[in-house]
Amino acid sequence: MLIDVLGPLRVRVAERELALPSHRERALLVLLASRANQVVSADRLVEELWDGAPPAGAKITLRSYISHLRRLLDVDGPGTGPIATVARGYRLVMSPDDLDVSRFREHVAAGHRHLREEKPRVALDDFDQALALWRGDPLHELAHHSAVLALTAELDALREGAREGRLRALVDLGRHAEALPVLESLATREPHRESLHELLMLALHRSGRTADALDAHRRLRDSLREQLGIDPGQQIGQLLESILNRDPRLELSGSVSHDLVAARTDAGQSTKDLIIELTRAVESMSVQLARVLSTVGSPDVGWQGGEREPWTRRSSAHGAPTAMAS
Repeated sequence: MLIDVLGPLRVRVAERELALPSHRERALLVLLASRANQVVSADRLVEELWDGAPPAGAKITLRSYISHLRRLLDVDGPGTGPIATVARGYRLVMSPDDLDVSRFREHVAAGHRHLREEKPRVALDDFDQALALWRGDPLHELAHHSAVLALTAELDALREGAREGRLRALVDLGRHAEALPVLESLATREPHRESLHELLMLALHRSGRTADALDAHRRLRDSLREQLGIDPGQQIGQLLESILNRDPRLELSGSVSHDLVAARTDAGQSTKDLIIELTRAVESMSVQLARVLSTVGSPDVGWQGGEREPWTRRSSAHGAPTAMAS
């Protein structure tokens, strides 16, 4: 049995879609599915099904709804279905793999974890799988139930986080051209969302559009000050400082070339397109090297002006020689 809530409610058994009963019984199944394998008390279900104003005899009506759902879901005979009665409540017993909402939450959590572990290629796959589960607005036919509204608000927030995580994975993989149009559109639509603007600034800077990255920060700062009376947070301020200082740590790591090759090969990309991508990666690393050299001297490191003075001696005026980062 499969229960899908990331769109209109759908219940399938052996590829056959079941005709679901009344409106409130559909809401009841959604509430149980959103807390699958957890005990949900009858009191809570009553409160949520009638939006905090249950009629007299609501618990009897709830038991009638449960009975109707069981007759529908007990496809292999009485007592074979997923709804179990427990002390003072009910539990929908199902594998997380059979609930799209559970798979969605799992993929989103894994994607964010892989981003923290600096595995953007794996993270991108997790976010793509999570977002592919959506079939439209979740449960729009039940939107007048406040409990369903709370669930859809949570799912929408998770989806926005997955979209942003996907964009971050793209930027970390060096796929700026793919991420930038979406980032610029979202930043215009959400002028106060700092994490989004931070990602936009990084993508612009890595694309060689540093002036646009600084302008994006200025727009965010002005919007926050004028409309909320606050300044941007510390994290985006640190990014601004790193951009102004041309911090080489903002550039793509050498592992990006390997990720590009693996991702494009898996996708069946042509040799010509793969060479183009690799060329872009090499160009990006060349920019990184040039910025590093600009902080320590010309490419003829070790000789300066007419006087041929080793770089190590020239550096000693400011302290011990500093090894260049690889």
